[in-house]
Amino acid sequence: MRRLFLILSAALLPLAASAASESEILDKIEKANAALPAAQSHFDQSRFIKASGKTINMEGAMYFVPPEKLRMQYSSPATDLTVINGKMMYIRRGSDVGNAFDCSKTPAMGVLRNSLLYSIRGMMRDVAKENDGALTVTEEAKNYIVTVSARKKAARGYSRISVTYRKSDCLPVVLVMEEFSGTVNTYTMSDIVTRKPADTVFEIPKR
Repeated sequence: MRRLFLILSAALLPLAASAASESEILDKIEKANAALPAAQSHFDQSRFIKASGKTINMEGAMYFVPPEKLRMQYSSPATDLTVINGKMMYIRRGSDVGNAFDCSKTPAMGVLRNSLLYSIRGMMRDVAKENDGALTVTEEAKNYIVTVSARKKAARGYSRISVTYRKSDCLPVVLVMEEFSGTVNTYTMSDIVTRKPADTVFEIPKR
Protein backbone atom coordinates (compact mmCIF):
# COMPACT_ATOMS: atom_id res chain seq x y z
CA MET A 1 0.00 0.00 0.00
CA ARG A 2 2.83 2.40 0.87
CA ARG A 3 4.50 1.64 -2.47
CA LEU A 4 1.24 2.36 -4.33
CA PHE A 5 0.89 5.68 -2.49
CA LEU A 6 4.42 6.68 -3.46
CA ILE A 7 3.77 5.80 -7.11
CA LEU A 8 0.58 7.88 -7.19
CA SER A 9 2.27 10.79 -5.44
CA ALA A 10 5.12 10.72 -7.95
CA ALA A 11 2.64 10.68 -10.85
CA LEU A 12 0.69 13.67 -9.52
CA LEU A 13 3.71 15.73 -8.58
CA PRO A 14 4.39 17.11 -12.09
CA LEU A 15 0.77 18.25 -12.35
CA ALA A 16 0.98 20.08 -9.05
CA ALA A 17 4.29 21.65 -9.98
CA SER A 18 2.94 22.92 -13.30
CA ALA A 19 -0.19 24.57 -11.85
CA ALA A 20 0.10 28.35 -12.14
CA SER A 21 -0.34 30.46 -9.03
CA GLU A 22 -2.97 33.21 -8.80
CA SER A 23 -0.24 35.81 -9.15
CA GLU A 24 1.15 34.15 -12.28
CA ILE A 25 -2.31 34.01 -13.88
CA LEU A 26 -2.95 37.68 -13.08
CA ASP A 27 0.46 38.57 -14.56
CA LYS A 28 -0.34 36.57 -17.69
CA ILE A 29 -3.70 38.31 -18.17
CA GLU A 30 -2.18 41.76 -17.62
CA LYS A 31 0.71 41.11 -20.00
CA ALA A 32 -1.51 39.80 -22.79
CA ASN A 33 -3.92 42.72 -22.60
CA ALA A 34 -1.11 45.29 -22.32
CA ALA A 35 -0.05 44.21 -25.82
CA LEU A 36 -3.56 44.62 -27.25
CA PRO A 37 -3.71 47.53 -29.74
CA ALA A 38 -7.51 47.70 -29.91
CA ALA A 39 -10.62 45.52 -29.93
CA GLN A 40 -14.18 45.44 -31.20
CA SER A 41 -16.94 43.02 -30.30
CA HIS A 42 -20.64 42.38 -30.04
CA PHE A 43 -21.98 42.40 -26.49
CA ASP A 44 -25.12 41.15 -24.80
CA GLN A 45 -26.06 42.74 -21.49
CA SER A 46 -28.53 41.60 -18.86
CA ARG A 47 -29.43 43.86 -15.96
CA PHE A 48 -31.08 42.22 -12.98
CA ILE A 49 -32.77 44.76 -10.72
CA LYS A 50 -33.19 43.31 -7.25
CA ALA A 51 -35.77 45.87 -6.12
CA SER A 52 -38.25 44.81 -8.82
CA GLY A 53 -36.99 41.31 -9.53
CA LYS A 54 -36.94 42.14 -13.24
CA THR A 55 -34.20 41.40 -15.79
CA ILE A 56 -33.66 43.75 -18.72
CA ASN A 57 -31.84 42.42 -21.80
CA MET A 58 -29.81 44.68 -24.09
CA GLU A 59 -27.18 44.34 -26.80
CA GLY A 60 -24.87 46.34 -29.01
CA ALA A 61 -21.33 46.87 -30.25
CA MET A 62 -18.28 47.58 -28.12
CA TYR A 63 -15.18 49.48 -29.27
CA PHE A 64 -12.04 49.74 -27.17
CA VAL A 65 -8.65 51.37 -27.58
CA PRO A 66 -6.36 51.22 -24.56
CA PRO A 67 -5.72 52.73 -22.21
CA GLU A 68 -8.89 54.80 -21.81
CA LYS A 69 -11.20 54.84 -24.82
CA LEU A 70 -14.40 52.79 -24.75
CA ARG A 71 -17.68 53.01 -26.62
CA MET A 72 -20.72 50.83 -25.98
CA GLN A 73 -23.18 51.54 -28.78
CA TYR A 74 -26.51 49.86 -28.04
CA SER A 75 -28.68 48.52 -30.82
CA SER A 76 -31.33 47.46 -28.31
CA PRO A 77 -32.41 49.86 -26.94
CA ALA A 78 -31.07 52.05 -29.74
CA THR A 79 -31.26 55.18 -27.58
CA ASP A 80 -28.58 53.98 -25.14
CA LEU A 81 -24.91 54.86 -25.36
CA THR A 82 -21.84 54.86 -23.12
CA VAL A 83 -18.58 56.56 -24.14
CA ILE A 84 -15.36 56.93 -22.19
CA ASN A 85 -12.62 59.15 -23.56
CA GLY A 86 -9.88 59.99 -21.09
CA LYS A 87 -11.36 61.38 -17.88
CA MET A 88 -14.69 62.14 -19.58
CA MET A 89 -17.63 59.73 -19.56
CA TYR A 90 -20.92 60.14 -21.40
CA ILE A 91 -24.04 58.13 -20.60
CA ARG A 92 -27.38 58.22 -22.41
CA ARG A 93 -30.28 56.09 -21.24
CA GLY A 94 -33.79 55.92 -22.69
CA SER A 95 -33.82 59.30 -24.45
CA ASP A 96 -32.00 61.44 -27.00
CA VAL A 97 -30.33 63.46 -24.24
CA GLY A 98 -27.37 62.16 -22.26
CA ASN A 99 -25.04 63.44 -19.58
CA ALA A 100 -21.28 64.00 -19.69
CA PHE A 101 -19.23 63.60 -16.52
CA ASP A 102 -15.71 64.63 -15.62
CA CYS A 103 -14.77 61.48 -13.70
CA SER A 104 -11.92 63.23 -11.93
CA LYS A 105 -14.53 65.43 -10.25
CA THR A 106 -17.33 62.89 -9.84
CA PRO A 107 -16.11 60.02 -7.61
CA ALA A 108 -19.05 57.67 -8.25
CA MET A 109 -18.62 57.92 -12.01
CA GLY A 110 -14.88 57.60 -11.57
CA VAL A 111 -15.32 54.20 -9.93
CA LEU A 112 -17.58 53.04 -12.77
CA ARG A 113 -15.14 54.33 -15.41
CA ASN A 114 -12.09 52.78 -13.78
CA SER A 115 -13.79 49.46 -13.02
CA LEU A 116 -14.89 49.09 -16.65
CA LEU A 117 -11.54 50.07 -18.15
CA TYR A 118 -9.41 48.06 -15.71
CA SER A 119 -11.57 44.95 -16.16
CA ILE A 120 -11.33 45.11 -19.95
CA ARG A 121 -7.57 45.77 -19.74
CA GLY A 122 -7.02 42.77 -17.47
CA MET A 123 -5.86 44.96 -14.59
CA MET A 124 -7.75 43.12 -11.88
CA ARG A 125 -5.37 44.14 -9.11
CA ASP A 126 -6.35 47.73 -9.88
CA VAL A 127 -10.03 46.75 -9.86
CA ALA A 128 -9.49 45.34 -6.36
CA LYS A 129 -7.87 48.60 -5.19
CA GLU A 130 -10.63 50.68 -6.75
CA ASN A 131 -13.33 48.71 -4.90
CA ASP A 132 -11.39 47.81 -1.74
CA GLY A 133 -11.83 44.15 -2.59
CA ALA A 134 -10.17 40.78 -2.18
CA LEU A 135 -9.04 38.88 -5.28
CA THR A 136 -9.67 35.24 -6.10
CA VAL A 137 -8.71 33.36 -9.26
CA THR A 138 -10.28 30.13 -10.48
CA GLU A 139 -9.41 28.11 -13.54
CA GLU A 140 -11.67 26.26 -15.95
CA ALA A 141 -10.81 24.17 -18.99
CA LYS A 142 -10.91 27.16 -21.36
CA ASN A 143 -11.11 30.19 -19.07
CA TYR A 144 -9.69 32.03 -16.10
CA ILE A 145 -12.22 33.64 -13.78
CA VAL A 146 -11.01 36.54 -11.65
CA THR A 147 -13.32 37.85 -8.93
CA VAL A 148 -13.08 40.93 -6.75
CA SER A 149 -15.23 40.82 -3.61
CA ALA A 150 -15.59 44.00 -1.57
CA ARG A 151 -14.38 43.69 2.00
CA LYS A 152 -17.17 45.94 3.28
CA LYS A 153 -20.16 47.85 2.04
CA ALA A 154 -19.30 51.28 0.68
CA ALA A 155 -21.08 54.41 -0.53
CA ARG A 156 -19.78 53.77 -4.03
CA GLY A 157 -18.17 50.94 -5.91
CA TYR A 158 -19.26 47.33 -6.34
CA SER A 159 -19.85 44.45 -3.98
CA ARG A 160 -18.50 42.00 -6.56
CA ILE A 161 -16.88 42.17 -9.98
CA SER A 162 -16.11 38.96 -11.85
CA VAL A 163 -14.34 38.76 -15.20
CA THR A 164 -13.94 35.65 -17.32
CA TYR A 165 -10.86 35.70 -19.56
CA ARG A 166 -10.45 33.03 -22.20
CA LYS A 167 -7.19 31.14 -21.94
CA SER A 168 -6.38 31.24 -25.65
CA ASP A 169 -5.60 34.99 -25.67
CA CYS A 170 -6.64 36.24 -22.18
CA LEU A 171 -9.29 38.55 -23.63
CA PRO A 172 -12.36 39.24 -21.45
CA VAL A 173 -15.51 37.43 -22.57
CA VAL A 174 -17.84 37.89 -19.57
CA LEU A 175 -17.98 40.80 -17.11
CA VAL A 176 -20.30 40.72 -14.09
CA MET A 177 -20.69 43.86 -11.99
CA GLU A 178 -22.82 43.60 -8.85
CA GLU A 179 -23.80 46.77 -7.02
CA PHE A 180 -24.35 46.98 -3.27
CA SER A 181 -28.06 47.47 -4.00
CA GLY A 182 -28.19 43.99 -5.54
CA THR A 183 -28.48 45.18 -9.13
CA VAL A 184 -26.30 43.01 -11.37
CA ASN A 185 -25.08 43.88 -14.86
CA THR A 186 -23.68 41.01 -16.92
CA TYR A 187 -21.88 41.73 -20.19
CA THR A 188 -21.07 38.86 -22.56
CA MET A 189 -18.69 39.65 -25.43
CA SER A 190 -18.58 37.71 -28.70
CA ASP A 191 -17.18 38.05 -32.23
CA ILE A 192 -14.09 39.77 -30.83
CA VAL A 193 -11.67 41.21 -33.37
CA THR A 194 -8.50 43.20 -32.71
CA ARG A 195 -9.19 46.03 -35.11
CA LYS A 196 -8.77 49.72 -34.33
CA PRO A 197 -11.80 51.94 -34.97
CA ALA A 198 -11.68 55.55 -36.10
CA ASP A 199 -10.91 58.11 -33.39
CA THR A 200 -14.27 59.78 -34.05
CA VAL A 201 -15.96 56.74 -32.48
CA PHE A 202 -14.85 58.00 -29.07
CA GLU A 203 -15.93 61.61 -29.39
CA ILE A 204 -18.09 62.74 -26.48
CA PRO A 205 -21.48 63.82 -27.92
CA LYS A 206 -22.40 67.45 -27.46
CA ARG A 207 -25.70 68.24 -25.81
